[in-house]
Amino acid sequence: MRILFVIFLFTVWVFGSNIIIEDNDISYENFEINFYQDKSKKLSLEDIQNIKEFQKVNNNIALGKQEGNIWLHFSIKNSTQKIQKRVLFMTEPNLWDIELFIIADKKIISTQIVGQNILSKDGKIASFYPELEINLEAGESIDIYIRSFSPFNHTFKVVVPTNKDLIKYKILKNSLLSLYFGAIGALLLYNLFIYFSIRDKNYLLYIGFVFFYLLAQVQLTTPFNSLFTSMQTTFAIASVHIFWIAFHTLFSVKLLNIKEYYPRLGQYLLYTGYFLLALSFYGIFNLEIAIQIIHPIMIVLPFVLLFTAIVLHIKKNKLAIFYIVAQTLFLTSSLIFGLLFAGILEYSNLTRYIHLVGSFSEIILFSFALGYKTRLVMQENQKQKELVDEYSKFSFLGQTVINIYHQWKSPVNNIYNSINHIETAKEFNDKELDAIIDENLKEIKDNTQYLKETTSSYLNYYKGMDQTKSKFNLKDEIVQILKLHQKEFDKYKININLECNNDLYLILPKNIFTNIIIILIENNINIFKQRNIQSPKIDIKIIKINDNISIKIHDNAGGIVLKNINDIFEKNHSISNSTGLGLFLAKDFLIPKLKGNLEAKNIEDGAMFIITL
Repeated sequence: MRILFVIFLFTVWVFGSNIIIEDNDISYENFEINFYQDKSKKLSLEDIQNIKEFQKVNNNIALGKQEGNIWLHFSIKNSTQKIQKRVLFMTEPNLWDIELFIIADKKIISTQIVGQNILSKDGKIASFYPELEINLEAGESIDIYIRSFSPFNHTFKVVVPTNKDLIKYKILKNSLLSLYFGAIGALLLYNLFIYFSIRDKNYLLYIGFVFFYLLAQVQLTTPFNSLFTSMQTTFAIASVHIFWIAFHTLFSVKLLNIKEYYPRLGQYLLYTGYFLLALSFYGIFNLEIAIQIIHPIMIVLPFVLLFTAIVLHIKKNKLAIFYIVAQTLFLTSSLIFGLLFAGILEYSNLTRYIHLVGSFSEIILFSFALGYKTRLVMQENQKQKELVDEYSKFSFLGQTVINIYHQWKSPVNNIYNSINHIETAKEFNDKELDAIIDENLKEIKDNTQYLKETTSSYLNYYKGMDQTKSKFNLKDEIVQILKLHQKEFDKYKININLECNNDLYLILPKNIFTNIIIILIENNINIFKQRNIQSPKIDIKIIKINDNISIKIHDNAGGIVLKNINDIFEKNHSISNSTGLGLFLAKDFLIPKLKGNLEAKNIEDGAMFIITL
């Protein structure tokens, strides 16, 4: 029985408003107690002692909100031949206004005044467990009176344990609560770490929700407010309950993506969350009015969120099932807890602490839901990357066709002109027909060979886009890339300056690197054409710094005319007729595969792109 007391405070079952001590080691945890309600709040202890109209209730006090003062009375008699020591103990900390009186022979022999509404002599809030030592001589009887006042509710348990049993109870309760809050704190830190790793706002809202829940439960279950020196500070701490509900609402909307399915409902729920957040700050200064405002909202809001989750589950929202289970457990436990504080259910360990179990289950399930959502997002991102990779290949292929077209125009025209020369000479029986044929055949052969080399070069690049790492000479590769664009360089009279040591080698997927350089070179050519730059030039400088290779491509086209220069890498950003994907692909998908970096800046008379590998 002693072990059961430590766990449940139900060691001995003794009923009656008179406790008779017949054994040295018995703790009295269940008994009847006299109850009287003074609605006027004017009756003194002496007046109460003369009143006969007390009602019988048990010592598990759950009266809900009551007007005026609540008076409790019972007596204790020592029927043994030894001095008996017990403790008058009330199981709830942070009660509003409590007075304890121990009376023997109609004289007050011990008193205590505690509660959130009471200031102790040193100016601090006298908020802790109401507790008085009881010493009974052999055969002695005492009367115990308890006055309770609260603007909220009267919910607590009055017990008379031995010192030994009370110490065991406190140790066990503190250990269990420490374990509970420690587990939530560890979960909070874990999700905080994930937030700083992936910067997902869902985690930030979850962290706010769990953090304020933790503060709220510490405030409800421990003598937390005894640390503070004013009622204002006490109210400020109590307002964490509204902060908790506000973050719970905002997190629910984001987790379920309600705006994606029902934009108007999602917007209303977000506004509700923001309103609750504002109300939380107001509650710091006027908690009672804030609570009155939030009560009707809290009657409707949790069920609206639960119903919405059920509808979204029907619409194949994969996260809704987590929310449905979590919210059901939370609402069930909260309903039982609410009925206790409303005075409908009797005070017990089940009704008093079941909300901790329900809330913890909700917190765990929400954490699982966040992890699952992150996984879904990562899978979706991976699919998007694969699609963009494929698009990158097609973009490269399309750009290749365009480049081949530009580079083939001149040689194809040359071949066509050579054929015309031969036909004309033959038609007019030119005396130097053989020489003309030989000269033009050589021109046709040279141009055909150029067409073949150009096609082979681009084809080899395209075929090798998925190749693994290979070692290649950096300068040779840049030279080959420049040769692919030589016709356009000649057409627009673009001067190319390349500075690079002959002994620099890279080991990486060559064609990814090549694609990046081609994108940057073509970007230079396009800007020269668009702005009609006179004497255009591209300076390419490659240097080795420690273990890094820096490739700087600098033009003289006047620079990047954007407030935020990094916007040039945004998807679909284009100031010409191009797709606007080139620089986006280079920055977001190609350069990360090389574990490098690509940046842009304005310098001198143009822009500089810097690749660091």
